[in-house]
Amino acid sequence: MIQGTVIPAPTVLTLPHLRTQSPPQIGTTWILDVLAPENAPIILAVSLQAGPGTITPFGVLGINLSMSASLALTVAQPSHDPIAGVPLPVPNAPVLIGLPLWVQGLVVPQTLPPRLTNTLATVVH
Repeated sequence: MIQGTVIPAPTVLTLPHLRTQSPPQIGTTWILDVLAPENAPIILAVSLQAGPGTITPFGVLGINLSMSASLALTVAQPSHDPIAGVPLPVPNAPVLIGLPLWVQGLVVPQTLPPRLTNTLATVVH
């Protein structure tokens, strides 16, 4: 038997999962990561308002579809930790500072039903 403590403590995520290391900053490239089953197509959308939290067959909708736009289409690459990294250039426009954004993805695995990611709320810096 082996005993001990895992440091750092493991993180438990519900897949698919959307994350970023930092908020979008004008004049830089913003990186979004989607942890999802390998080879699964991923559609990312952004909204200027949060959604009402409507429960759908795909999970909870966290963006406002009437104020949203498609942001990216990508695929989770095969690996032991399938992640789709999405680089998004943020224009160097000071008028964007303070703009609130809500981002969510729809992941369509080959052998599982489609699922929505968590909603990521952020503000442009």
